[in-house]
This record gives sequence, structure tokens and C-alpha cells, in this order.
Amino acid sequence: MTKLGELPEDFYIEYFHQLPQIDVKNIRLLWHNGYWDMPLDGILLYNGRPNWFKIFHALRIDEVRNRVDPEGIVWNDHFVRYLVVELSDEQIKEEEYWHDLFRQKVGTHTDYDENGQRKIGELRPRELWNDFYERHKRREARDFSHNLVIGWFEELVGSIKQEEDNNDDESIPSPIRR
Repeated sequence: MTKLGELPEDFYIEYFHQLPQIDVKNIRLLWHNGYWDMPLDGILLYNGRPNWFKIFHALRIDEVRNRVDPEGIVWNDHFVRYLVVELSDEQIKEEEYWHDLFRQKVGTHTDYDENGQRKIGELRPRELWNDFYERHKRREARDFSHNLVIGWFEELVGSIKQEEDNNDDESIPSPIRR
């Protein structure tokens, strides 16, 4: 198996195919830490054990997959890829500690339900947030570079409907629909 720190900088171009692909049906997101239009990293459940996940590559335009829906409309499906990294028992406890503190002081809006769907969650009163963020600033930086990479998975993040271009008969994408 490969350690996270051993992956070459450009591994996402071709090397990732040498890592096992994990069927998304076999994982369940528990919570995310970072989010920008989609989860960037966090904790998921795989084989009954919490593991860290991290976004590593959005598919390039030439990797977009086309599909035709029941009405005959052609869609370009866009996916994002994530690495799954094994955590030690100590690292799991550390992540759970910080997530529990976040839930107590900030909110539960980063949690996912049993079906892997993001919960609406609730925010705690704003005056409590600093209790978490001030402590978190002093947290020692995580280092997962010596942890084993279990594999990777893909998640659909959006679809673009193909529309006919009146000028040259080629398809052009419209904005991503969610």
C-alpha cells in the first residue's frame, strides 16, 4: 500500500488508477471539515471504520461523462474524486474530539445522515463560536503523510444539459444544475 506522503505531486493525472477504486455505495460520509460547493475533506465510514477523505481532483472536461435521461435530453455529468486515507485509533479519537467540540460550540450543519445526505443541522449561538475557533487555531497541524491511502472514489457533483448551438450544430453546456 501507498502512504499519502509518497504520492507524486501529479499522481491525480495517471497514478491514481493504480490505487483501488472504492465503490461509493460502500462509504458513508459522517461529516466534512472543509466545504466549497462540495465537501473538501472530512471523515467517512468505510468497512465499518472512520477514515479521512480529501478531494484530489475534479474531472477534466475530456473526462465528463454523457448520459441521456428518459426524456432524451443529453447531460454531461461532472464528478469529483476523493482519496480515502486510513487513520490510526489515536487520530480517529482526535478527529472525533474536534468534531464533537465543533458540534457543541458551532453547530451540526457539517453532519451527514445514515444515507450520506448532508443534514440541515442547527447553528449554535454566535457567541459560542469563538470557544471553538480560538482553540482550533492552537491545534497542532494534522499530518497524515505517513498514513496509508486505502483508495479513491468519485462523487457526482452536477450535470450540465447539452443544448444545440444554432450556429455550428455542436453542443454547448449550460450552467451546472443542482
